[in-house]
Amino acid sequence: MSTTSSSSQPLTFPPVPVSSTLPHQSLRLLELPPELLDEVETQIKNPSKRRKLWFKSSVDIAPSALGQGQRPLQKGFSGGGITSVRDAEGKKGFLHLCTDDKIWAVKQVSTSNSVYITQTSDLSHGPRANDKGRDEGGDGDTSMAGADEDGDGATLPKAAGSSTRGGGITTRAQVRNVLELIKVEPDEREIERRVHELTPLYHDVDDDVDPLDRGRIGNGTRSNGSEGVSLRNVLDNIPAPTRLIRDVMRKSCVFQLPQPTAPKGEEDKKMVYLPTPTLLLRRWKDFLQQCTISGVNLEKNDHVLPGKSLRAVLDGLVETEETDVGRALAFNVTLAILRRLTDEVADDGRDPHTCDDPSLLDMDLSSPDSISEDQLVNTKLKFNPSLSRDVVGQWLLSSHTRKRSLVPNSSADSSPAQGGLVLRVDEFISEWTQLLPDSWAVNCDIAGPVSASVNGVSVARDDQGVQVLRFASPSSGVAGSLAKDAQGQSQSQKKRKWHEKFGAQRTAPAVKR
Repeated sequence: MSTTSSSSQPLTFPPVPVSSTLPHQSLRLLELPPELLDEVETQIKNPSKRRKLWFKSSVDIAPSALGQGQRPLQKGFSGGGITSVRDAEGKKGFLHLCTDDKIWAVKQVSTSNSVYITQTSDLSHGPRANDKGRDEGGDGDTSMAGADEDGDGATLPKAAGSSTRGGGITTRAQVRNVLELIKVEPDEREIERRVHELTPLYHDVDDDVDPLDRGRIGNGTRSNGSEGVSLRNVLDNIPAPTRLIRDVMRKSCVFQLPQPTAPKGEEDKKMVYLPTPTLLLRRWKDFLQQCTISGVNLEKNDHVLPGKSLRAVLDGLVETEETDVGRALAFNVTLAILRRLTDEVADDGRDPHTCDDPSLLDMDLSSPDSISEDQLVNTKLKFNPSLSRDVVGQWLLSSHTRKRSLVPNSSADSSPAQGGLVLRVDEFISEWTQLLPDSWAVNCDIAGPVSASVNGVSVARDDQGVQVLRFASPSSGVAGSLAKDAQGQSQSQKKRKWHEKFGAQRTAPAVKR
């Protein structure tokens, strides 16, 4: 309805009719910090830069849910509205807004102010034909699908009591809750845990099956035969900046493979996998051997590997495989290792980490044919000998730890009095140095892998005073504690109720991670 009151406003400005369009939509205001507002404006001005803002829910994924082949995606900022924070397993968590580099927790704050969302109304037009049934959910919200089909936005029906001349203002919603964004510092260890939780293991032929990996058994497939998850699935289901998730995946040597049994029309769809330490060691050995065969000396030329030399090595590795699966595995695991151990150096002065051009070590590369000649000519890979030495040592120690956690009666020396299985340090160092070029192996020190690898490994001396590595026994070691912790976390998640989490979110200044 419209009202008229005395005002100092000149008569040339007649009163503006004000009305309400009922039922009101269920809307809330989202307050954007200046840095995020700049990014939103950038997306509006550059359509090619869109889909960089994502609402994600911090929901723990139950181990049993990993048996499902497909996982629904969280919707992006440009996909049409905020999605529910409920995931595929029916659990709920705190909502986050993520960009490539930052993350904010979304906090709901009640307001006592009378805040209305208004819209100008063209009162000369009647209701549109497609207005009927727009509130299909019964909550006052306009269907985003319908809005997308309209293209030019919703045209309001004529408001009751309004003048038929000119335009007016109509209220579409009354806001009682405001959403604030609280900047959160991401936890890399938590991101790593969730990446490993979401990504199925890919076992080597020499791997024994870990009891902790039931349901994630066999060459990249789970026990029920379903395939892995896509890179998009992982990025969408971890509330963290996209670049940080990708960096954690790079450090974990996550790689992609074509879907083994892709439906018709989805032959190019790829899935991500997490290699076991034994698989990484096998492919690293093959890479070093192929470098020797191809005449590539990693110790020369300041540890730089030119793109053309890399192409020759990759071609040699692929040619030795007899099956398509073997060729794809050799190519993609080797590239995952190189992503971990090298930095890409471009001759044309561009920064491969920030530019939009395809990178030679892009995770989306899936075959030798996907590497262009321009990439090979302009790009070089530079090894970091110290980093390579330490990482290979960690793989080797993790491989030994994994095998000893599976086999109670290991061939390595063991004694109940020692509380676990042991391996002589000098034997480990000898095996480690054989996995490295000579100049890289000079400073191999057992302290590095022990401090950086899994728990349950320590350095001690045996009865003869010889330095040994002591591994926790399967019954009392880290394997048992990890299984117990996983079970406890699952039960805890089931007991936690949404209203308790939501109440904590409204009062706490920082989101629980």
